[in-house]
Amino acid sequence: NTQTGQKCAAKVYNKLLLMCQNLGSEEPPIMSIQREIEVMAAISYKHSIQLVEIIEDELSNSLIVLTPFAENGTLKSFVDTMDLSEAHIAICFYQIAEALRYMHSLQIVHRDIRPENILVFSDTDYCISNFSESTVLLSSDKKLKDIKGSFEFLSPEESSGKFYFPKPADVWSYGVTLYYSI
Repeated sequence: NTQTGQKCAAKVYNKLLLMCQNLGSEEPPIMSIQREIEVMAAISYKHSIQLVEIIEDELSNSLIVLTPFAENGTLKSFVDTMDLSEAHIAICFYQIAEALRYMHSLQIVHRDIRPENILVFSDTDYCISNFSESTVLLSSDKKLKDIKGSFEFLSPEESSGKFYFPKPADVWSYGVTLYYSI
């Protein structure tokens, strides 16, 4: 931002491609983008990525979603290149646990918690991101049956194809993410 000096990350989407219908019963891509925007707008928590601005650029027929820029990248890239101390891992996972607790209190489940979806602003400032698979639950006892997210981080009950509680499934993914990071 030339006025404030704030660096932002931009997700740039071709609006024409967003409107394309997928094969089968999958939703069009615009639906996951709209869901992500709605979830980011609903969550106002320090360790959840915040929506800075949405720009519809008619000239390039683009939808641009701006969020704060994490100079240190994702937790995956940070762990792969740095030797994180136990203290820094504890800080990260406390912050992400609090963000997850906050989201769950709003009846929002992330559904794709993994190292690639945790941003590193510094070695003491972490943020959960990428809400494209998130779901707003109608009640706290709502069960889901569909599978969203990355397979290697899915809980056993989610992988079973049966109905499951999504909040504990998020916690499972969070635990696998912690295991990956140590």
